[in-house]
Amino acid sequence: MNYKEFFITLIAQFLSGGISREQVAHEVAMELPIDSVYSDHIELMENCEWALRHINEPDYWTTENELQYYLSCLKGDEQFSIEERDRLLK
Repeated sequence: MNYKEFFITLIAQFLSGGISREQVAHEVAMELPIDSVYSDHIELMENCEWALRHINEPDYWTTENELQYYLSCLKGDEQFSIEERDRLLK
């Protein structure tokens, strides 16, 4: 599976209004193994997985700003950093 393309597709579809939070969470649960192993950009991929897997949970509400940041990083427009991600969440 090409995880990067999977994440780009899901995030882009959600941000454009093509799919709901519930649908994103369902796609991740059905298509993404819980023990996925990422070979590149591990920190970014793990953060994308967590955000998308839990996108519809009331106690962990993934923001659109966070997803836009991940999408920019996945596309190579920005370099992923935990500090920048955390800044966006505040």
